[in-house]
Amino acid sequence: DEVSLRLLGRKMNGEQFLNGSVSFILGDGSLCSGLAKSLVRMKKGENAQIKVKQQYLEEGRIGHPGENVTEALFDVVVEKWAEISVIDADLGCKKKILKSGTGYESPKDLGHVTVRIKGKAGEASIMTDSHKSFRIVAGEDLVPWPVEKAILTMKKTEESLITLNGSGLVDSGGNRMFPQVPNGTLCEFHVTCENFTKVLEPFELENTTDKVGAALERKNVGNAFFVKGNLELANRLYSAAYELLKDIDFKDTKDPSFELANSTRLSVILNLAAVRNKLRKFQDVVPILSPILSTFPDHAKALYRRAEAYYGLKMYREAIADSNKAFGLSPSEQIADLHDRAVRAQTSMFQKERQVWSGAMNKVMGDLYDDKPAAKPKVEKAVEQVPEPSDAIDGDNISEGKGSGEVAEKAANNGEEGMEIDDSKRVEEIN
Repeated sequence: DEVSLRLLGRKMNGEQFLNGSVSFILGDGSLCSGLAKSLVRMKKGENAQIKVKQQYLEEGRIGHPGENVTEALFDVVVEKWAEISVIDADLGCKKKILKSGTGYESPKDLGHVTVRIKGKAGEASIMTDSHKSFRIVAGEDLVPWPVEKAILTMKKTEESLITLNGSGLVDSGGNRMFPQVPNGTLCEFHVTCENFTKVLEPFELENTTDKVGAALERKNVGNAFFVKGNLELANRLYSAAYELLKDIDFKDTKDPSFELANSTRLSVILNLAAVRNKLRKFQDVVPILSPILSTFPDHAKALYRRAEAYYGLKMYREAIADSNKAFGLSPSEQIADLHDRAVRAQTSMFQKERQVWSGAMNKVMGDLYDDKPAAKPKVEKAVEQVPEPSDAIDGDNISEGKGSGEVAEKAANNGEEGMEIDDSKRVEEIN
């Protein structure tokens, strides 16, 4: 908020160090924190005396009394308090209320509003209409988009100053409306909301005829945005029309309002499905089309729209089924192309799944899809060890690896005496 104060500051010995009027944005750090905290509790026109301690009298801010001052006394009068609200931070748009309005309601979409508006960029005038009455449709771009958003927040008879940078002079699609204005130029729009008509909420519409009329109005405006390529606003208006009609039952009745309601709801749902598919909001398409197809299972356009959503959700089996049925009902290249894309996508998905599962199983059970014979295991040949010559013999056989003690024992058991062998002589025969 922007605040204007009249301040008289004195030290505790009575010495005056501040006397005058100051203006600042509350919370921007220009005022000493002790005064700023006290202002939160004050009202416009109020007079107050405030004592502030040294730790809340920051140097370099309004209200600093100088060095070596432990306390200061302020007489404060709130001369003006203007509410400032941020309308669009990205576009640098703010609204400062110069005169408060009456009531609590503000203009709404599809309502007529009468405003006085005058705009300038720097010192150059860019909007000279002093009295402008128009039907306000958010995004219709009769005035710059940030200004339009600000008007939607105003009360009846409210007077406000809307400020933004030159780069914010754009329409709802982001296109420049005043290309001659440099980006950094400060632009100001002085707006007075003189009057506006009330737009009934859905719960305030009493009968089917009123609901159908309001839905058609929103649908037609949505169509205009769709043609312009503003899909977000088209989606918002189609959704508003759908909310008005979604609870009306499809039934066979001679009441013309029900017949019109059913045909209107069907066209609104198909348009809503189309724009949501373009916005890639596929998850919001199937829930609104499935009830229609349960009642009209052979509606080709509804089948095609749902097939598009299924394809976007990678539910290719369902997309193939819907597009195949739609093509049988109303053959077209568009439907055939969607069907072919869904078939190719499903085939590719199956191949990838097979590769994934094959790789996983190979890690557990080996290479299931490899026809090459398994490699033979390598067998290491045993190394033949040559026995060391023994120092003793047993009968006619040379003892392998047996000790002399064992030989002597066997000789004793056989009643034979042990013999010493001369290694230098070759033994040909032993008797």
